[in-house]
Amino acid sequence: MYSKLIETLVSDPKEQDFLFNAIENIPTIRKKAKWAQKWISSDSSFDTRCVAFACVEGIFFSGSFAAIFWIKKRGLMPGLTFSNELISRDEGLHCDFACLIHKYINNKCKVIKDIVMEAVELEKEFLTESLPVNLIGMNCQLMGEYIEFVADRLLYELGESKIYCTENPFPFMDNLSLKGKTNFFDKKEANYQKGYDMVAYFNELEISITSSDILKPSAPTVYRFYNDILLLYTVRDLLPDSRRFVTILSYLVNFSMFRDSKAHIYNSASELADRNNLVKNKHKQIRDELLKEIEKSSRMSAENREKFSSLNKEIAEISSELKSLYQVQKTKVEELTVLKRERNNLNDKLCSYEMMEHSLKEDITMLRTRVVDNPEELVELVEEMKQMIHEDRISTAKKNEEKLKIMTQLSNVKTGNSMLDRIHSKVLELSETNSLLENIEQQRDILESHLSSVGVEYLGHLPFPNWHTDQEIQLVYPPQLNGYPLEREE
Repeated sequence: MYSKLIETLVSDPKEQDFLFNAIENIPTIRKKAKWAQKWISSDSSFDTRCVAFACVEGIFFSGSFAAIFWIKKRGLMPGLTFSNELISRDEGLHCDFACLIHKYINNKCKVIKDIVMEAVELEKEFLTESLPVNLIGMNCQLMGEYIEFVADRLLYELGESKIYCTENPFPFMDNLSLKGKTNFFDKKEANYQKGYDMVAYFNELEISITSSDILKPSAPTVYRFYNDILLLYTVRDLLPDSRRFVTILSYLVNFSMFRDSKAHIYNSASELADRNNLVKNKHKQIRDELLKEIEKSSRMSAENREKFSSLNKEIAEISSELKSLYQVQKTKVEELTVLKRERNNLNDKLCSYEMMEHSLKEDITMLRTRVVDNPEELVELVEEMKQMIHEDRISTAKKNEEKLKIMTQLSNVKTGNSMLDRIHSKVLELSETNSLLENIEQQRDILESHLSSVGVEYLGHLPFPNWHTDQEIQLVYPPQLNGYPLEREE
Protein backbone atom coordinates (compact mmCIF):
# COMPACT_ATOMS: atom_id res chain seq x y z
CA MET A 1 0.00 0.00 0.00
CA TYR A 2 2.81 2.40 0.89
CA SER A 3 4.48 1.70 -2.45
CA LYS A 4 1.25 2.71 -4.20
CA LEU A 5 1.18 5.87 -2.13
CA ILE A 6 4.75 6.70 -3.20
CA GLU A 7 3.89 6.07 -6.86
CA THR A 8 0.80 8.27 -6.53
CA LEU A 9 2.23 11.14 -4.51
CA VAL A 10 5.78 11.24 -5.98
CA SER A 11 5.91 11.80 -9.72
CA ASP A 12 9.70 12.06 -10.17
CA PRO A 13 11.13 8.59 -11.06
CA LYS A 14 14.51 9.38 -9.44
CA GLU A 15 12.87 10.40 -6.20
CA GLN A 16 10.70 7.27 -6.36
CA ASP A 17 13.82 5.12 -6.81
CA PHE A 18 15.52 6.97 -3.93
CA LEU A 19 12.58 6.26 -1.62
CA PHE A 20 12.16 2.64 -2.72
CA ASN A 21 15.85 2.05 -1.89
CA ALA A 22 15.76 3.99 1.38
CA ILE A 23 17.49 1.10 3.16
CA GLU A 24 20.62 2.03 1.20
CA ASN A 25 20.13 5.77 0.60
CA ILE A 26 18.94 7.07 4.00
CA PRO A 27 21.49 6.55 6.84
CA THR A 28 18.97 6.28 9.67
CA ILE A 29 16.93 3.64 7.84
CA ARG A 30 20.15 1.80 6.97
CA LYS A 31 21.05 1.70 10.68
CA LYS A 32 17.63 0.29 11.54
CA ALA A 33 18.04 -2.41 8.88
CA LYS A 34 21.48 -3.38 10.21
CA TRP A 35 20.05 -3.52 13.73
CA ALA A 36 17.28 -5.88 12.53
CA GLN A 37 19.82 -8.12 10.75
CA LYS A 38 21.99 -8.16 13.86
CA TRP A 39 19.29 -9.37 16.26
CA ILE A 40 17.01 -11.38 13.92
CA SER A 41 19.80 -13.38 12.30
CA SER A 42 19.74 -17.19 12.44
CA ASP A 43 22.65 -17.25 14.91
CA SER A 44 20.55 -15.61 17.65
CA SER A 45 18.34 -17.61 20.00
CA PHE A 46 14.66 -17.95 19.20
CA ASP A 47 13.55 -15.74 22.09
CA THR A 48 16.09 -13.06 21.10
CA ARG A 49 14.60 -13.02 17.58
CA CYS A 50 11.09 -12.82 19.04
CA VAL A 51 12.06 -9.81 21.19
CA ALA A 52 13.72 -8.08 18.22
CA PHE A 53 10.64 -8.80 16.08
CA ALA A 54 8.43 -7.27 18.78
CA CYS A 55 10.65 -4.15 18.79
CA VAL A 56 10.33 -3.82 15.01
CA GLU A 57 6.53 -4.17 15.15
CA GLY A 58 5.99 -2.18 18.34
CA ILE A 59 8.71 0.54 18.27
CA PHE A 60 9.95 1.08 14.71
CA PHE A 61 6.41 1.44 13.31
CA SER A 62 4.89 3.40 16.20
CA GLY A 63 6.50 6.75 15.31
CA SER A 64 5.26 6.69 11.72
CA PHE A 65 1.80 5.56 12.83
CA ALA A 66 1.65 8.40 15.35
CA ALA A 67 2.50 10.98 12.68
CA ILE A 68 -0.31 9.72 10.42
CA PHE A 69 -2.76 9.56 13.35
CA TRP A 70 -1.88 13.20 14.05
CA ILE A 71 -3.00 13.93 10.45
CA LYS A 72 -6.24 12.04 11.16
CA LYS A 73 -6.79 14.13 14.28
CA ARG A 74 -6.64 17.27 12.13
CA GLY A 75 -9.21 15.80 9.71
CA LEU A 76 -6.82 15.52 6.73
CA MET A 77 -6.28 12.71 4.19
CA PRO A 78 -9.08 10.38 5.35
CA GLY A 79 -8.14 7.58 2.93
CA LEU A 80 -4.52 7.45 4.10
CA THR A 81 -5.50 7.64 7.75
CA PHE A 82 -8.07 4.86 7.40
CA SER A 83 -5.59 2.52 5.71
CA ASN A 84 -2.97 3.47 8.34
CA GLU A 85 -5.45 2.57 11.07
CA LEU A 86 -5.94 -0.89 9.60
CA ILE A 87 -2.19 -1.40 9.21
CA SER A 88 -1.50 -0.21 12.78
CA ARG A 89 -3.99 -2.72 14.14
CA ASP A 90 -2.31 -5.46 12.12
CA GLU A 91 1.17 -4.51 13.38
CA GLY A 92 -0.17 -4.30 16.93
CA LEU A 93 -1.41 -7.88 16.62
CA HIS A 94 2.03 -8.94 15.38
CA CYS A 95 3.68 -7.31 18.41
CA ASP A 96 1.19 -8.94 20.80
CA PHE A 97 1.83 -12.29 19.13
CA ALA A 98 5.61 -11.96 19.68
CA CYS A 99 5.06 -11.03 23.35
CA LEU A 100 2.72 -14.01 23.78
CA ILE A 101 5.30 -16.41 22.35
CA HIS A 102 7.95 -14.90 24.64
CA LYS A 103 5.84 -15.72 27.71
CA TYR A 104 5.81 -19.45 26.84
CA ILE A 105 9.54 -19.76 26.11
CA ASN A 106 11.61 -21.29 28.92
CA ASN A 107 15.03 -20.15 27.72
CA LYS A 108 14.47 -16.39 28.06
CA CYS A 109 16.60 -13.76 26.39
CA LYS A 110 19.15 -12.16 28.78
CA VAL A 111 19.60 -8.86 26.91
CA ILE A 112 16.01 -7.68 26.46
CA LYS A 113 16.67 -4.19 27.85
CA ASP A 114 19.77 -3.76 25.68
CA ILE A 115 17.78 -4.67 22.56
CA VAL A 116 14.95 -2.27 23.45
CA MET A 117 17.30 0.60 24.34
CA GLU A 118 19.17 0.26 21.04
CA ALA A 119 15.86 0.25 19.15
CA VAL A 120 14.70 3.38 21.00
CA GLU A 121 17.89 5.29 20.18
CA LEU A 122 17.69 4.35 16.48
CA GLU A 123 14.01 5.32 16.26
CA LYS A 124 14.69 8.67 17.99
CA GLU A 125 17.44 9.39 15.47
CA PHE A 126 15.11 8.48 12.59
CA LEU A 127 12.28 10.68 13.90
CA THR A 128 14.65 13.61 14.55
CA GLU A 129 15.70 13.49 10.90
CA SER A 130 12.12 12.95 9.71
CA LEU A 131 10.71 15.91 11.72
CA PRO A 132 13.27 18.72 11.34
CA VAL A 133 10.55 21.38 11.80
CA ASN A 134 8.37 21.69 14.91
CA LEU A 135 4.66 21.49 14.11
CA ILE A 136 1.68 22.34 16.29
CA GLY A 137 1.31 19.34 18.60
CA MET A 138 3.97 17.32 16.76
CA ASN A 139 7.77 17.61 16.96
CA CYS A 140 10.80 15.39 17.37
CA GLN A 141 10.98 15.97 21.15
CA LEU A 142 7.38 14.85 21.75
CA MET A 143 7.89 11.97 19.35
CA GLY A 144 10.96 10.88 21.34
CA GLU A 145 8.89 10.90 24.54
CA TYR A 146 6.23 8.82 22.77
CA ILE A 147 8.84 6.27 21.66
CA GLU A 148 10.04 5.96 25.28
CA PHE A 149 6.42 5.47 26.41
CA VAL A 150 5.90 2.73 23.80
CA ALA A 151 9.20 1.08 24.82
CA ASP A 152 8.17 1.00 28.50
CA ARG A 153 4.83 -0.57 27.54
CA LEU A 154 6.63 -3.19 25.43
CA LEU A 155 9.01 -3.98 28.30
CA TYR A 156 6.01 -4.46 30.59
CA GLU A 157 4.46 -6.89 28.11
CA LEU A 158 7.78 -8.78 27.95
CA GLY A 159 7.84 -9.12 31.74
CA GLU A 160 10.59 -6.55 32.36
CA SER A 161 10.65 -3.38 34.46
CA LYS A 162 10.28 0.06 32.89
CA ILE A 163 13.35 2.10 31.96
CA TYR A 164 12.16 5.57 30.97
CA CYS A 165 8.89 5.97 32.97
CA THR A 166 7.64 8.55 30.44
CA GLU A 167 4.00 9.62 30.07
CA ASN A 168 2.20 9.48 26.72
CA PRO A 169 2.50 12.95 25.10
CA PHE A 170 -0.12 12.09 22.42
CA PRO A 171 -3.55 11.39 23.96
CA PHE A 172 -5.03 10.64 20.54
CA MET A 173 -2.70 7.62 20.27
CA ASP A 174 -4.65 5.86 23.02
CA ASN A 175 -7.16 4.90 20.30
CA LEU A 176 -4.61 2.45 18.90
CA SER A 177 -5.38 -0.04 21.65
CA LEU A 178 -9.19 0.37 21.40
CA LYS A 179 -11.54 -1.67 19.27
CA GLY A 180 -13.84 0.61 17.30
CA LYS A 181 -17.48 -0.45 16.93
CA THR A 182 -19.10 0.17 13.55
CA ASN A 183 -22.81 0.87 13.41
CA PHE A 184 -24.63 -1.73 11.40
CA PHE A 185 -26.85 0.80 9.69
CA ASP A 186 -24.95 4.07 9.07
CA LYS A 187 -21.39 2.60 8.87
CA LYS A 188 -19.97 5.27 11.18
CA GLU A 189 -17.35 4.40 13.77
CA ALA A 190 -18.42 4.99 17.37
CA ASN A 191 -15.89 4.73 20.20
CA TYR A 192 -17.38 4.81 23.68
CA GLN A 193 -14.23 4.14 25.66
CA LYS A 194 -12.97 7.73 25.85
CA GLY A 195 -14.76 10.70 27.34
CA TYR A 196 -13.37 13.26 24.90
CA ASP A 197 -15.20 11.49 22.01
CA MET A 198 -18.51 12.14 23.76
CA VAL A 199 -17.43 15.68 24.58
CA ALA A 200 -16.65 16.32 20.90
CA TYR A 201 -19.97 14.84 19.84
CA PHE A 202 -22.02 16.94 22.26
CA ASN A 203 -20.01 20.04 21.38
CA GLU A 204 -21.11 19.52 17.79
CA LEU A 205 -24.67 19.56 19.13
CA GLU A 206 -23.80 22.82 20.96
CA ILE A 207 -24.17 21.17 24.38
CA SER A 208 -21.42 22.31 26.72
CA ILE A 209 -19.89 19.44 28.70
CA THR A 210 -16.38 18.51 29.86
CA SER A 211 -14.55 15.28 30.57
CA SER A 212 -14.63 15.95 34.32
CA ASP A 213 -18.43 16.32 34.12
CA ILE A 214 -18.60 12.85 32.55
CA LEU A 215 -16.14 11.17 34.91
CA LYS A 216 -17.48 12.85 38.09
CA PRO A 217 -20.97 14.15 37.35
CA SER A 218 -22.62 16.35 39.93
CA ALA A 219 -26.34 17.04 40.46
CA PRO A 220 -26.25 20.57 38.92
CA THR A 221 -24.31 19.24 35.92
CA VAL A 222 -26.80 16.43 35.28
CA TYR A 223 -29.73 18.82 35.68
CA ARG A 224 -28.22 21.32 33.22
CA PHE A 225 -27.41 18.54 30.74
CA TYR A 226 -30.97 17.21 30.76
CA ASN A 227 -32.34 20.70 30.27
CA ASP A 228 -30.08 21.13 27.22
CA ILE A 229 -31.27 17.77 25.87
CA LEU A 230 -34.92 18.75 26.33
CA LEU A 231 -34.24 22.03 24.56
CA LEU A 232 -32.56 20.17 21.70
CA TYR A 233 -35.21 17.46 21.30
CA THR A 234 -38.98 17.76 21.42
CA VAL A 235 -41.83 15.34 22.04
CA ARG A 236 -42.17 14.96 18.31
CA ASP A 237 -38.73 13.38 18.20
CA LEU A 238 -40.02 10.61 20.47
CA LEU A 239 -42.98 9.75 18.23
CA PRO A 240 -42.61 6.73 15.88
CA ASP A 241 -41.11 7.74 12.56
CA SER A 242 -39.67 5.50 9.88
CA ARG A 243 -36.90 8.02 9.12
CA ARG A 244 -35.63 7.95 12.71
CA PHE A 245 -36.33 4.27 13.27
CA VAL A 246 -33.07 3.07 11.71
CA THR A 247 -31.03 5.63 13.64
CA ILE A 248 -32.65 4.69 16.94
CA LEU A 249 -32.07 1.00 16.29
CA SER A 250 -28.43 1.76 15.43
CA TYR A 251 -27.99 3.58 18.75
CA LEU A 252 -29.63 0.71 20.64
CA VAL A 253 -27.48 -1.93 18.94
CA ASN A 254 -24.30 0.07 19.51
CA PHE A 255 -25.16 0.56 23.17
CA SER A 256 -25.99 -3.14 23.60
CA MET A 257 -22.73 -4.17 21.95
CA PHE A 258 -20.81 -1.69 24.04
CA ARG A 259 -22.48 -2.93 27.24
CA ASP A 260 -21.78 -6.58 26.37
CA SER A 261 -18.16 -5.81 25.44
CA LYS A 262 -17.62 -4.03 28.75
CA ALA A 263 -19.32 -6.64 30.96
CA HIS A 264 -16.02 -8.34 31.81
CA ILE A 265 -14.48 -4.95 32.54
CA TYR A 266 -17.31 -4.17 34.95
CA ASN A 267 -16.89 -7.52 36.69
CA SER A 268 -13.13 -7.13 36.91
CA ALA A 269 -13.61 -3.56 38.12
CA SER A 270 -15.95 -4.81 40.85
CA GLU A 271 -13.43 -7.43 41.93
CA LEU A 272 -10.69 -4.84 41.76
CA ALA A 273 -12.76 -2.47 43.89
CA ASP A 274 -13.27 -5.19 46.50
CA ARG A 275 -9.55 -5.95 46.51
CA ASN A 276 -8.84 -2.25 46.73
CA ASN A 277 -11.08 -1.96 49.77
CA LEU A 278 -9.24 -4.82 51.45
CA VAL A 279 -5.91 -3.26 50.55
CA LYS A 280 -7.12 0.13 51.80
CA ASN A 281 -8.16 -1.37 55.12
CA LYS A 282 -4.84 -3.15 55.43
CA HIS A 283 -3.01 0.02 54.49
CA LYS A 284 -5.04 1.93 57.05
CA GLN A 285 -4.00 -0.52 59.76
CA ILE A 286 -0.38 -0.32 58.64
CA ARG A 287 -0.62 3.47 58.52
CA ASP A 288 -2.03 3.60 62.06
CA GLU A 289 0.77 1.35 63.27
CA LEU A 290 3.32 3.49 61.45
CA LEU A 291 1.84 6.65 62.95
CA LYS A 292 2.18 5.11 66.40
CA GLU A 293 5.76 4.15 65.63
CA ILE A 294 6.44 7.65 64.31
CA GLU A 295 4.96 9.20 67.45
CA LYS A 296 7.06 6.88 69.59
CA SER A 297 10.13 7.69 67.54
CA SER A 298 9.37 11.40 67.90
CA ARG A 299 9.23 11.08 71.68
CA MET A 300 12.43 9.09 71.69
CA SER A 301 14.08 11.61 69.39
CA ALA A 302 13.04 14.45 71.74
CA GLU A 303 14.53 12.57 74.69
CA ASN A 304 17.65 11.84 72.68
CA ARG A 305 17.92 15.52 71.76
CA GLU A 306 17.75 16.47 75.44
CA LYS A 307 20.41 13.88 76.29
CA PHE A 308 22.48 15.09 73.39
CA SER A 309 22.25 18.70 74.56
CA SER A 310 23.19 17.71 78.13
CA LEU A 311 26.11 15.67 76.83
CA ASN A 312 27.22 18.63 74.75
CA LYS A 313 27.16 20.84 77.86
CA GLU A 314 29.17 18.28 79.83
CA ILE A 315 31.65 17.98 76.98
CA ALA A 316 31.98 21.78 76.87
CA GLU A 317 32.57 21.93 80.63
CA ILE A 318 35.12 19.12 80.50
CA SER A 319 36.82 20.82 77.58
CA SER A 320 37.07 24.09 79.49
CA GLU A 321 38.42 22.25 82.55
CA LEU A 322 40.89 20.43 80.36
CA LYS A 323 42.07 23.72 78.88
CA SER A 324 42.50 25.23 82.34
CA LEU A 325 44.38 22.14 83.53
CA TYR A 326 46.56 22.36 80.47
CA GLN A 327 47.36 25.99 81.29
CA VAL A 328 48.14 25.02 84.91
CA GLN A 329 50.34 22.19 83.71
CA LYS A 330 52.13 24.53 81.34
CA THR A 331 52.70 27.01 84.19
CA LYS A 332 53.99 24.25 86.47
CA VAL A 333 56.36 23.05 83.78
CA GLU A 334 57.72 26.57 83.39
CA GLU A 335 58.13 26.90 87.17
CA LEU A 336 59.86 23.53 87.29
CA THR A 337 62.23 24.68 84.56
CA VAL A 338 63.05 27.81 86.56
CA LEU A 339 63.61 25.75 89.72
CA LYS A 340 65.89 23.36 87.89
CA ARG A 341 67.90 26.32 86.64
CA GLU A 342 68.16 27.68 90.20
CA ARG A 343 69.15 24.25 91.47
CA ASN A 344 71.97 24.11 88.94
CA ASN A 345 73.13 27.55 90.07
CA LEU A 346 73.08 26.43 93.69
CA ASN A 347 75.04 23.32 92.82
CA ASP A 348 77.66 25.51 91.19
CA LYS A 349 77.85 27.71 94.29
CA LEU A 350 78.16 24.67 96.56
CA CYS A 351 81.01 23.37 94.46
CA SER A 352 82.77 26.70 94.82
CA TYR A 353 82.19 26.58 98.59
CA GLU A 354 83.68 23.12 98.77
CA MET A 355 86.74 24.35 96.93
CA MET A 356 87.06 27.29 99.34
CA GLU A 357 86.76 24.91 102.29
CA HIS A 358 89.44 22.69 100.84
CA SER A 359 91.75 25.66 100.35
CA LEU A 360 91.04 26.72 103.96
CA LYS A 361 92.08 23.31 105.24
CA GLU A 362 95.28 23.55 103.27
CA ASP A 363 95.95 26.98 104.79
CA ILE A 364 95.45 25.59 108.29
CA THR A 365 97.84 22.76 107.55
CA MET A 366 100.38 25.23 106.26
CA LEU A 367 99.96 27.35 109.41
CA ARG A 368 100.65 24.35 111.57
CA THR A 369 103.86 23.69 109.72
CA ARG A 370 104.99 27.30 110.12
CA VAL A 371 105.02 27.18 113.93
CA VAL A 372 108.74 27.42 114.97
CA ASP A 373 110.74 27.94 118.22
CA ASN A 374 112.03 31.35 117.17
CA PRO A 375 109.96 34.02 119.03
CA GLU A 376 110.40 36.63 116.37
CA GLU A 377 109.26 34.30 113.68
CA LEU A 378 106.45 33.21 115.94
CA VAL A 379 105.35 36.85 116.41
CA GLU A 380 105.35 37.33 112.71
CA LEU A 381 103.45 34.08 112.36
CA VAL A 382 100.91 35.26 114.92
CA GLU A 383 100.44 38.51 113.03
CA GLU A 384 99.91 36.58 109.85
CA MET A 385 97.51 34.27 111.63
CA LYS A 386 95.61 37.24 113.01
CA GLN A 387 95.32 38.64 109.51
CA MET A 388 94.27 35.27 108.15
CA ILE A 389 91.76 34.77 110.95
CA HIS A 390 90.32 38.22 110.26
CA GLU A 391 89.98 37.38 106.61
CA ASP A 392 88.49 34.01 107.52
CA ARG A 393 86.00 35.74 109.76
CA ILE A 394 84.93 38.06 106.95
CA SER A 395 84.70 35.16 104.50
CA THR A 396 82.84 33.09 107.10
CA ALA A 397 80.35 35.88 107.63
CA LYS A 398 79.84 36.10 103.90
CA LYS A 399 79.44 32.35 103.78
CA ASN A 400 76.86 32.53 106.54
CA GLU A 401 74.91 35.16 104.62
CA GLU A 402 75.13 33.12 101.43
CA LYS A 403 74.11 30.06 103.43
CA LEU A 404 70.97 31.86 104.61
CA LYS A 405 70.18 32.94 101.08
CA ILE A 406 70.72 29.41 99.83
CA MET A 407 68.44 28.01 102.53
CA THR A 408 65.77 30.57 101.57
CA GLN A 409 66.01 29.62 97.88
CA LEU A 410 65.98 25.91 98.66
CA SER A 411 62.64 26.31 100.43
CA ASN A 412 60.98 26.81 96.97
CA VAL A 413 62.70 23.91 95.25
CA LYS A 414 60.62 20.75 94.71
CA THR A 415 63.55 18.45 95.27
CA GLY A 416 64.84 20.35 98.33
CA ASN A 417 65.24 17.34 100.62
CA SER A 418 68.29 16.03 98.86
CA MET A 419 69.81 19.50 98.53
CA LEU A 420 69.19 20.26 102.20
CA ASP A 421 70.84 16.99 103.17
CA ARG A 422 73.91 18.01 101.24
CA ILE A 423 73.88 21.48 102.81
CA HIS A 424 73.49 19.81 106.21
CA SER A 425 76.58 17.74 105.53
CA LYS A 426 78.43 20.90 104.52
CA VAL A 427 77.33 22.60 107.73
CA LEU A 428 78.65 19.62 109.69
CA GLU A 429 81.95 20.01 107.92
CA LEU A 430 81.83 23.71 108.78
CA SER A 431 81.29 22.71 112.41
CA GLU A 432 84.35 20.54 112.19
CA THR A 433 86.17 23.57 110.78
CA ASN A 434 84.98 25.59 113.78
CA SER A 435 86.27 22.92 116.11
CA LEU A 436 89.55 23.04 114.23
CA LEU A 437 89.62 26.81 114.65
CA GLU A 438 88.99 26.32 118.35
CA ASN A 439 92.02 24.08 118.49
CA ILE A 440 93.94 26.81 116.69
CA GLU A 441 92.75 29.31 119.31
CA GLN A 442 93.85 27.01 122.07
CA GLN A 443 97.24 26.75 120.42
CA ARG A 444 97.30 30.52 120.16
CA ASP A 445 96.62 30.76 123.88
CA ILE A 446 99.42 28.30 124.48
CA LEU A 447 101.68 30.35 122.23
CA GLU A 448 100.77 33.56 124.06
CA SER A 449 101.45 31.95 127.39
CA HIS A 450 104.71 30.65 126.01
CA LEU A 451 105.61 34.10 124.68
CA SER A 452 104.75 35.71 127.97
CA SER A 453 106.97 33.19 129.71
CA VAL A 454 109.90 34.04 127.48
CA GLY A 455 109.41 37.78 128.00
CA VAL A 456 107.63 38.77 124.78
CA GLU A 457 105.19 41.63 125.15
CA TYR A 458 101.53 40.50 125.29
CA LEU A 459 99.85 41.36 122.02
CA GLY A 460 96.35 41.20 123.33
CA HIS A 461 93.51 38.81 122.69
CA LEU A 462 92.78 38.23 119.04
CA PRO A 463 89.09 38.41 118.35
CA PHE A 464 87.54 35.35 116.73
CA PRO A 465 84.05 35.02 115.30
CA ASN A 466 81.36 33.16 117.13
CA TRP A 467 81.78 29.62 115.81
CA HIS A 468 79.04 28.15 117.97
CA THR A 469 81.52 26.00 119.76
CA ASP A 470 79.29 25.52 122.78
CA GLN A 471 76.07 25.31 120.83
CA GLU A 472 74.70 22.83 118.35
CA ILE A 473 73.95 24.19 114.93
CA GLN A 474 70.24 23.89 114.38
CA LEU A 475 68.76 24.02 110.86
CA VAL A 476 65.10 24.96 110.53
CA TYR A 477 63.37 23.39 107.57
CA PRO A 478 60.18 24.80 106.11
CA PRO A 479 57.12 22.74 107.01
CA GLN A 480 56.09 22.47 103.34
CA LEU A 481 58.09 22.95 100.16
CA ASN A 482 56.20 23.60 96.90
CA GLY A 483 53.23 21.48 97.86
CA TYR A 484 55.26 18.55 99.34
CA PRO A 485 55.50 17.99 103.13
CA LEU A 486 59.03 17.72 104.52
CA GLU A 487 60.30 16.31 107.80
CA ARG A 488 61.85 18.71 110.32
CA GLU A 489 65.50 17.91 111.00
CA GLU A 490 68.04 19.31 113.47
